[in-house]
Order: sequence, then structure tokens, then C-alpha cells
Amino acid sequence: MKGHPFLPAPRRNPLQAGGIGAPKRPILRGVPRPNPGESAHQSRMTAPAASPTRIADALAVVFGKTHSLRYWDQTGTLERELALYRELARAYGNMFFVTGTGDAGQSLIDRAGMNARVLALEPSDTRSLAQTADAIASRNVKSVTVLTDDLLAGDAPIHLASRLRISGLRVALIARGGSIPSRFLAHTPGAQTPEAKDAAALEGRLLRAADLVIGTTESMTEDLSWRNAIDASRCEVVPAHVLAPPNNDDTQRSRNSILFCGPLIARKRVDVLIRAVSLLPEPLCRETTLDIIGDGDEVQRLRTLARELNVKAVFHGWIAHARVIEAMSRCTLYADASSLENQPRALLDAMSVGAPIVVADIRGLRDLVQTGITGIRVQPQPEAFAQTLDGLLQDEDWRQTLGAGAARFIGSQLTIEHVARLHLEAHARAHMFAGERPNPISALSAIRLLVCDFDGVFTDNRVYTDQEGVESVACSRGDGMGLEMLRKSGLPIFVLSKEVNPVVAARCRKLKLECLQGIDDKLPALEKLARERGLSPREIAYVGNDTNDLGPLSWVGLPVLVNDAHPEVLPRLGRQDALVLSERGGHGALREICDLLLAARTR
Repeated sequence: MKGHPFLPAPRRNPLQAGGIGAPKRPILRGVPRPNPGESAHQSRMTAPAASPTRIADALAVVFGKTHSLRYWDQTGTLERELALYRELARAYGNMFFVTGTGDAGQSLIDRAGMNARVLALEPSDTRSLAQTADAIASRNVKSVTVLTDDLLAGDAPIHLASRLRISGLRVALIARGGSIPSRFLAHTPGAQTPEAKDAAALEGRLLRAADLVIGTTESMTEDLSWRNAIDASRCEVVPAHVLAPPNNDDTQRSRNSILFCGPLIARKRVDVLIRAVSLLPEPLCRETTLDIIGDGDEVQRLRTLARELNVKAVFHGWIAHARVIEAMSRCTLYADASSLENQPRALLDAMSVGAPIVVADIRGLRDLVQTGITGIRVQPQPEAFAQTLDGLLQDEDWRQTLGAGAARFIGSQLTIEHVARLHLEAHARAHMFAGERPNPISALSAIRLLVCDFDGVFTDNRVYTDQEGVESVACSRGDGMGLEMLRKSGLPIFVLSKEVNPVVAARCRKLKLECLQGIDDKLPALEKLARERGLSPREIAYVGNDTNDLGPLSWVGLPVLVNDAHPEVLPRLGRQDALVLSERGGHGALREICDLLLAARTR
């Protein structure tokens, strides 16, 4: 990848002068303060379009729990989000959106006039996973970027990338997040709640499996890096993009109109804005309107508070994105008192149309709003907001200065052209890292012994118990066929199990496999087996599914995991050369590894 046009050197933070770990400096240090008379439109700059170099044959965007094409359409943001992928598609031969919406998603893409294919994927269905991978590979694709912009996407992007690698494709997996869901859930409902813990586990699995992690701010990437033990060099800062707003120089801003846009939830602290308006001096208090765009479980409490404080608050609910932009173009001020943020898109939109900004002084907003240049940061108390709102509402020159500065910042650093190029630089870097990843497929030819766990590998990890207390399990005949073919090819197969039930020995006798059961500590037993057969670790493959397999998996040359392995195994194993199968234990996983080993032996 040396000399690749999308690999800049040295790396830099697009919002600050330094990279990760660099001294904190104001975002716009050295940027001239705009003239008070300069309009927001005049302050915008458009980055020149670049001719991108091909990065890979295909880009596969995998949706998760919080995003989908249908959701973007329902919230009026479909065009804004697709604008980025239109730019990225120029560096790829094929474009795929992997989602659960199927044909409905394809109709949205067709309606938007975008040349992309929508593939429906059910991550827990191995057949669906195989069909999705085959559909991507069928277009003469040899290299793929698998990208998810949802940190709660779970195992879907991991398994898709693994399946494509098994098919022989060169794959880079990128995890991109606009926010950190587990941090928000730790705030509400709480750090020790199941929701926050589950979100943290999902994030961790995805981030540790990714070749590159993209965050929208430096504070976000630093947080993700230390919390998930990710090398900081594999993290990139790429801010969210903003579409070029319409020329609104002729739009007259309303008098004494304060706007907020976002979900009406506790951490947004809209109540602080309502109380701040109530504290404005007379007659400004009575003459000021607080327009609130959005909805959520706080709406009734906020309505009641506004009535009690005699604040003129207008609740609009969710409205089309074009109407949101129009409202932002007309408001006197845009305010946000959130207690926790990363890089809120509504705030970026408001800045792009030159709205004067007042926000709470919190970490997630310091990357965007520099007091006196792109807006005002204040302490998150009603009194502090009221004092700043009072001064701004009565000083038009100050408002024009801040609005022009905000638009100047967006126009110079967050245009779609500029942000898309940063994304493509990150994509190229991800493929560089992916090229350094050990290829588990290449290790197959060195294997001289296949060792397997039993429960969760031969079976689906369930046990059936009858009224007499007799236990039984279910195994796959397809797995049995694969094991028989592999054994007859001359490759020894050994079963190493903690289970003491005689069903293990019975199944192994039928398949003519050697076994050792009732083994609590498997690694010493495996090491002894290797010594007796004169084999080195690199000549052994081990198939496991749970944490008691970590010893053997860490020691052998080829660690293999069934598709439904315990979620803690891969992160704790910490090996990038682990082979994650597409099939589940007891449902074709052994047949899959047998087929791969047979193919390697015949090459």
C-alpha cells in the first residue's frame, strides 16, 4: 500500500491539529474570525472533488439495530445518509446494503436513483449468511470492504467478513460509530443495567474484530480505544458530514425564537432550556418562543413544566428534514443543553445554515463549538443559559459573528466532499491493516491433526433428559459424513471433551474417531497428545465453542470457532488468525471445517 493516494502521512485529526494523543488545542486555532457583516453563505467553502482510486471491488454496508434504510426514510434523512455512500461508491466497483428490510430497502435505493443492491441477511441463519456472501462474491468480486456504522450491529458484520474470507476474498472490516451506545446506556438507565452491559459486550466484540475503527471525534476514538484495548493506530477520526445547505442569504431570521431539535429524553435536558427562558428579563421572557422539534418519553413532563413556568414552548414533534433545515435557517438562536453528546447531527445542521449556537459545556461538544468563534459554551444550569441567551437575543452583530463562524467551520471541514475523502483514506488504511492479518485459510495446508471439543461442536450445546434422567444429544449426519471423508483422506481426528456422559464415546465409536473425555484441563492433555505423535502446535487445528477451550485454542496453529461460540471466546482469545466458521455447532460446523481441510489437502 506504499504510496497509495488514500494513505496520508502523517496522520492527523480532521478537527484538530494533532492526532490521537496530541495536545488538545482549539479546533479553529489560526482561523480568522469572520467579519460581523459576513453572511453565513459567504463564509462557506466547498472542497474540490477528487478522482478516487479504486480501493476494493465492493463495499458492503451492514446495518444493525439502530439504523436501516427504512428508518432513514421515515426520519427524512435518507438523502443525507445516501449522499455519503454515493461519494464512497466512486472508489468501488460494486455497492451493497446488507439489511433486514429486503425488497422494501431495494425500492428505497431504486427510488433514490442509486446503483446499489440490497441484500437481506438474518445473522443467526447460516444459510442466509452464505447466500449473502455468495451474492457479493458472484459479481467477480475479489476484494471487499465490510462496513457497519452501527456499533450495536452485533456479530453480523463479523460473520459476513469471516465468510467472505473463507471464500478466498480479501476483506477489510471497518466499525464506524457516530456515537457510543453503551456510554449513553450507562448514563440512562445506568451502567450496571443489562442494557448497558449487553451494549458494551456487542461493541467490544465488533471493535476487537475490526481492522479499523472510525469515530466522529477524537474523544470518542480515545474512549473506544482504552475501553476495548484497541491499538490507537487502528482508530481514525472522521467527522459526520453535512450536506450543502440552500443559499439562505435572503431568509430573515425570526425575532426572539430559540430552537432545539432532538429526542425528548432525560439526557437532552430540554427542561434546562425551558427554565432558562423563564428566567429571561421582562418583557423578553414573554416575547421569546422556544420551538422544540422531536418526540420522546419526556414530552408530557416538558409540556407541563412549560405551562407551569408560563413559557411559550411549541412542541412540533418529528418533522421532515427539509422543514428542520428551514426552521434552523429562521431561528434567532439554536440551543442544546444535553448532558452527554458526541457529534449531534442536528447541531451540525444548525451550524451549517449559520444559526448562532449556545450549548452546554460538555466533552462531546467541545470538539465542535469554540466559544466566541463557532458558538458559545456555557455551564449546564438554567441561570447560565439565561444570561447568555439574554445577551445574544439583544445583540444582532454578535449573533451574525457566531453564525458566520459556525457556517465557516462546517463549510471548510464537514462538507460531503471533504468528509468522503477522509473516509476513503480510512478505508485504504483498513485494507493495509487487513493485509497484515494472518490468513487462517493459508494455515490449513500445514494441519496434520484435527482435534475437536464435543458439546457445542458435535452438538448444538443442548441436552435432552427423559423422565428416567437419561441424557441424549442430537448430532448432524452431514457433520458425520464430512468427518468420515476427512478420516479416509488420511488426516487423524481426535475428540477431547470435558463431558463424562457415555454418549461421547458412543458417537466417536460409530464415526471411528479416537476420543478422550472427562478432561477438565484440556491443554496438558493436548500437549501430551502432540508429543506422542511428534507434532508441533502449528500442525494441529482445534475446534471449540466455549471458554474452557481457550487453552487449546491459544496453543494450536489453527484455532477454529463454530459460528455460535460463546461471545467471550474470540475477544479473550485475542488471535487474529482464528477461523470463525459460518455454521453453528451441531448444524454443519464440522462439515465446513472438514471440507476446508479436504480442499487444502487436494491442492
